[in-house]
Amino acid sequence: AYVMPHLNHAYEDNDWWFKRFKQAGGKMDMIALSHYPQVDDAGQTWSALNSQAVTQIKRLAVAYAVPVMVSEFGVIQTNITLGTQVANDFMTKVKALGPSVCAGVFYWEPQVYANWKPSSYNTFGWSAYQMGAFSSDGRPSSILDAWKQ
Repeated sequence: AYVMPHLNHAYEDNDWWFKRFKQAGGKMDMIALSHYPQVDDAGQTWSALNSQAVTQIKRLAVAYAVPVMVSEFGVIQTNITLGTQVANDFMTKVKALGPSVCAGVFYWEPQVYANWKPSSYNTFGWSAYQMGAFSSDGRPSSILDAWKQ
């Protein structure tokens, strides 16, 4: 099994954490990062966050000689056209890095759409998850076309 420490905000410079992890004797086969470019509260555009995430992915892969896995990715699917644009932009950029730098991208909960939520969400008082990749008719939307590249 691969060991992958996971941090959120792929666009942030998290080098300090990985330095301390390695200094403490931590070992890893990959680095895992989350990236939600439309909802991360960084005061920047999704395009800027995508570009910054790609820069950080490249930097971390080189610095620690391990590939990076984007273990969580999602876009707001209430505007499927925009969500498709955001996903295509990011996937095009990370795909160009090659698998030795970016080993892959997981879309987090692609099967959900709009106001759908599992009944267990009611128990916790959670609202519906707004970053799935399916349309309200229960079919994959064009957001997932980015994974055809």
